[in-house]
Amino acid sequence: VVVVSDGNENEGDAKSLMPIFEDEGIGIDVAPIVLEQRSEVEVDKVTLPADTRIGQPFNVNVVINNIVQEDAEPSADMVEGTVRVWRRHGKQEELLSEQEVTLPPGKSVLQFRNEINEQDHYEYQAEFVPANPSKDDAISQNNRATAFTQVLGEANVLLIEDWEHPGNFDTLVGRLRDQEINITVQSSDDLFTSLADLQRYD
Repeated sequence: VVVVSDGNENEGDAKSLMPIFEDEGIGIDVAPIVLEQRSEVEVDKVTLPADTRIGQPFNVNVVINNIVQEDAEPSADMVEGTVRVWRRHGKQEELLSEQEVTLPPGKSVLQFRNEINEQDHYEYQAEFVPANPSKDDAISQNNRATAFTQVLGEANVLLIEDWEHPGNFDTLVGRLRDQEINITVQSSDDLFTSLADLQRYD
């Protein structure tokens, strides 16, 4: 039996099989694979709220990991490149950000503010393009990450007031409407008949 391996066991227990082969008189030859150590940069993730409101600002965070060789020179630890962030919904695609960066060893978080003015389902994708890929980035397949958000319409609030004392919350209702929040006032003697009636309210 010829075993071709880099020596990194990730499943099972190879050593426990050795006596079985030996008892059967089967010889084992090992052909080691020597992995070339190279620096690596990966876009770890993109984080943003799972849902947001039309016109409501929110943060988009891009987490990038600069994995350096253990024996690398300190001057070689920094990696230069470009980070681009796109936003897609439907067939529309928009480049939101493109900036030159210098990444120190370890994880870095790039953050920018964004807001959306149209109700829809949106995909955000971040990509890192190294300035020197042959030196700083061994694997290009992990240079992108995506995240999604759902943009909701205006907030809908249901306020249930005591049917015997209508108007007690007129001040609150006025304040909410001043904030462009849709509010429905409903009397406690005329309530909903199922949970489905509540789906349109936040």
